[in-house]
Parts: sequence; C-alpha cells; structure tokens
Amino acid sequence: MDRDMAIIPKSVKPARVVENFQLFDFKLSKDEIKLLESTKNRQRLFTDDLVTHRAASMRQNLSRRSESPIYNIDLNVVVRYMNTLFSSMIGHPEDPFKSERK
Repeated sequence: MDRDMAIIPKSVKPARVVENFQLFDFKLSKDEIKLLESTKNRQRLFTDDLVTHRAASMRQNLSRRSESPIYNIDLNVVVRYMNTLFSSMIGHPEDPFKSERK
C-alpha cells in the first residue's frame, strides 16, 4: 500500500479476512521501499502444472460450498483462462515464461 499497489489477500475464513484488514498498524520506511524497488525480478512464476493443480484445487474447494455461485466451475475453462493470461505477457519485461518461449 505504501507503493500504491493493489493488495489482493486470499482468504475464505472470516477471522483471516478481519486479520487481513489489520494492515494499517505499520508503515514501510523510505529505505525499505527503496530496497523493494531495487529488486531486479519482481515476478511470480507459474508453470502449467501449477496452474492445472491450483485450478483443480479451487474447483474442489468450491464444490464443497453449495452456496457458491461458481461451485460447478469447469477446470478446463480455468486452465484456458490462465494460459491466455500468461500468453498476454509475451514481450513484457517480467514475462514469467520468457526463458521457455522459442
């Protein structure tokens, strides 16, 4: 937040959601911000196996919640979406698959 970036916490448990909102009790110093900004590679790496595994896990978790509007989510749709998302990174300096592309 000190760097004006959106924060998207992952949580489904009410207690964790409340805990995630308790983030205003500290502030990064200018030196800490400089250190973060000096990091050469600021990317999150995903592989197709990880995407497939996470999509399957998400589908399984959602299927346990009948009140979820997307409890019957199609795993193939999620995998295609993630692959499309990663394809849109082609040419971007932080392309997570740059070294694997031919």
